[in-house]
This record gives sequence, structure tokens and C-alpha cells, in this order.
Amino acid sequence: PGPGVAGTFLALVAAASLVASLCGSYGSRTHNKFCLLSYVAIQVAAGVLQFLTISLALRAAADDYAAEFQLTCSTQDSSSPECDAFLMDEKRVLLRGLWKLFYYSTQNAKPGSGNISYLPELETIQTNGQCCGFDPPYSCQYGPNTAGSYQSYLAGAEASPGTCGPETRWFNTVPTCEPVVDQADGVLYSPGCPFFLPAGGCLAFGYKLGCAYQTRLFLLARYEPLFRIAKALTWFSVVSGTFGCGLFMKRKDSDVLPTIYIQHQIAKADARLGHF
Repeated sequence: PGPGVAGTFLALVAAASLVASLCGSYGSRTHNKFCLLSYVAIQVAAGVLQFLTISLALRAAADDYAAEFQLTCSTQDSSSPECDAFLMDEKRVLLRGLWKLFYYSTQNAKPGSGNISYLPELETIQTNGQCCGFDPPYSCQYGPNTAGSYQSYLAGAEASPGTCGPETRWFNTVPTCEPVVDQADGVLYSPGCPFFLPAGGCLAFGYKLGCAYQTRLFLLARYEPLFRIAKALTWFSVVSGTFGCGLFMKRKDSDVLPTIYIQHQIAKADARLGHF
């Protein structure tokens, strides 16, 4: 499942666990067999659902193109139909959107603005991966100075880089990348930026690699351990359900709810006694 689906399932698990804890608390205090059985059923079902949801989410996060292919498609001058498909797939669009969020939030992170600076995270990605910006350098090649050229390439996705710069294959200029070129006639102009939203000082190192692959690795390294811990904690649901089952087996049948069941059993017993 995607992040939204996984989050919805985990929210349902949390709500079910709350209901189970209330039912289990009441059942253990009052020796109520129906509540204890409900507690066991909800705990086991919630634990199984949580385990499956996290397992499928981890598998979906790890299931991707081969590392070598991703690195190849992130390098300068690597355009091909296969790489184009890679750069416009759902995961890359989502990661590109996250990169944009980090970049512009960092640019607007002034005192009192409420924006958070993600510069350490962006610089970590770029330094570890020896890359600059998200997309491959000089990859805005879908029509120089044409409105929506690269955006149309991504089918109008909100996370698309936008229009290209004046120079062929260059991206638009941004606050961290505004190169100025002195033309032969002495007129200065900005051809755009070779990289898509570069952060920090990566421009000074002459990198020829975008950070599409490294961004994914960074997120996996940060959040995969947390998911695995949450997955391991599902065993608490199984253990608590086992204890609840033990309490259920020890209670008297007369504690079973609903009460109509008890009245029915008493009426059957009276009917049997009436035959004697």
C-alpha cells in the first residue's frame, strides 16, 4: 500500500486498540466473558492487520529499480526512454515533491515565518551521494524556454520542476543558483541553472549526478528502522490477546453477555427440570 493507505490502516489499528483496551479493562474487572472475548478478537485482528500493513509498506518502499540503473539515470547526459520513464514514475514524482518542499521551506525559513530549514538534510543527501539538486544535471531538455515544457513531460504533476531556463537543457534560476554569462556583445544574461533546486554549496564541486536515488536512500535509512520497530511491537497484541484468552477460559459461563443468552439457558434448564 501507499503511504496514505498504510497510514489509514494504522489509524484504524490504533482506534481498534483503544476500544479493545476499554473492553479488556471492563472485562477483567467485572469478570465479563463477552468483553474478554471481544478484547482477544480485537487485539489479534489489530496485531495481524498492523503486521501485514507494515510488511507490505516496507516491501513497497524497497521494491524499486536496480541501484545501478537509478544512478545511471541520475547522471548528466543520460536521457533515454527507460530513464525518462524512471524520472516520471510515481515514486520519483513524490520524492521530487518532497525535495521541492524541503528546498522552498528552507529558503523561506526566517524568524517568525513558521517555515523549517531542511538545509542539513539536503546537504547530507548531496554530500553522501556526491550529487546536486534532484534531477540529472542539464536534463530540462523538453523544449528550451517553452512554457510548461518539462511540466508537460510529467503530465502536469504538481511536483514537476516547471519551465526550463533560456539555455537548452537548463532549469530555471533559483536563489541558490543564478549564474550570469557575459555574452560576446557584453550583455549579461542568466541562462538558467544546470541543476534542479540545488541546496548548499554543491555547485562548487562540479557534480554530474542528481540526487533522485540518494533521496530515496536517505529516507529509507531514516524511517525503515522505525517501521521495523513498529512491526516488532505487533507481538504485544498477540501476547496480550493470549493473556486475555486465558482470563476468558477461567470465567464462569454465567458471566456471558448478552444477558438474553443467560436467560435463555436458565429457561432451558427450567424446562428440563419440568420434565422430571
